[in-house]
Amino acid sequence: MKSIISAILLGIIFISCANEDSSTLKTAEAILIWEGAYEVDGCGFIIEMRGKTYKPKDESKIGAEFMENHKTTVIIEYFLPNEILEYLCGDAPYYQKKEALEIISINKR
Repeated sequence: MKSIISAILLGIIFISCANEDSSTLKTAEAILIWEGAYEVDGCGFIIEMRGKTYKPKDESKIGAEFMENHKTTVIIEYFLPNEILEYLCGDAPYYQKKEALEIISINKR
């Protein structure tokens, strides 16, 4: 009985630590990719960081100056909300899915 309770407690601690890590505020260098406005069949912004791509949860936090180039090196302050965003863009007949990234601040490097 003791080992079952210990295993349950260990599992709870592991899950709470994993959840805490994803919502921790972080700062990193990334590549902000502008794929065009949704209104003209573009896909908005994508963030490439550490070999992975993310979709900004609220693209309105990204200023118009980042739409001037296809790729811009940036420093972002962010957290990962542990959710997948589904979005429709371009002429793709299906929704695309990417891990969400919540931007707190973004600046050109």
